Amino acid sequence: MSGPLRDPMVRVVLVGTNGARDVYEGMKPWSKCKHWIGQLRSTAITEEEFTQVCETFVRAQFATIQEAQASLDDLKSLGLHRADR
Repeated sequence: MSGPLRDPMVRVVLVGTNGARDVYEGMKPWSKCKHWIGQLRSTAITEEEFTQVCETFVRAQFATIQEAQASLDDLKSLGLHRADR
């Protein structure tokens, strides 16, 4: 995490667990990441888990989401790129 405390830049890393272990990453403002994760939560994580992830990230500057599901279109919408090639 870097930048202003109000909306810092965060590094996002997603690792595929189905078959190949594709890795995607990017740097985005926290507000954009939080909004993007919120859109995924309807199919991937509960509202309580989402709140916990956000609180953990703000406190520890690191958080993980287990078993989140994102399509290639989801990854592209956040501007993540392949990092394992």
